[in-house]
Amino acid sequence: MLNLRFFKIVLIILSLLFLNACEDKSSGSSTADSESGDTESGYTDTNVIFYDSDSNIIDDSEDTDDQTDSGESFEIFPHKVGNWWLFKYENIDAAGGSCEPGDWKAEILSMKLVDNIETYSYLNPCIVQGIQSTILLQFEGNKTYYANEGYYYIDTPIEQDYEWPSPKEGNFRWDAVDTITVPAGTFNNCWDKVYEPTDNHLIFCPNVGRVKGYTGTAYKSELVDYHLE
Repeated sequence: MLNLRFFKIVLIILSLLFLNACEDKSSGSSTADSESGDTESGYTDTNVIFYDSDSNIIDDSEDTDDQTDSGESFEIFPHKVGNWWLFKYENIDAAGGSCEPGDWKAEILSMKLVDNIETYSYLNPCIVQGIQSTILLQFEGNKTYYANEGYYYIDTPIEQDYEWPSPKEGNFRWDAVDTITVPAGTFNNCWDKVYEPTDNHLIFCPNVGRVKGYTGTAYKSELVDYHLE
């Protein structure tokens, strides 16, 4: 009888010890899960947030190389196939320009891979001696490379006084243009690509592209209409 009671007491003690051990293990596992970010629904990833120098949050999914004054990213040369721009070319003085006067269309005609690089065929609106040429363009963000000419038509960062070499003598330089009005409309936060030491200018506006070109008082081209896909 005594042995039976002793056996029951031992069994009760062992059961209590086993229950305490299970509770301790459960508590430790819960703490580890909380610290590692695991929840009942699975692993919870923490979003990575990037900040600019003014502590503004930057969406890491966007190309933040170039931004408007309001901090919005933009394309200086939208290049989806089917985009087009209609320009009016005019000679201002007797010297005129190399491009024939008239209303001429620029267009992104197609895209193909050249050495695994997306290369776009761009119909040049400048008509010279009755010929309208096609230029091959390659894009890296807002950098625009003239593949068949071997130089950067547009370089970054797009900011005041940034310079890059031209294919001939001299440099290109960015100059800010607050507002410009052409027949196609009024555009803000634009940039003038100045070719130095000449007086040649091409003005681009965010998410529109080129809107005006001129060389001194010799000629000008202005955007009349455009369509972006």
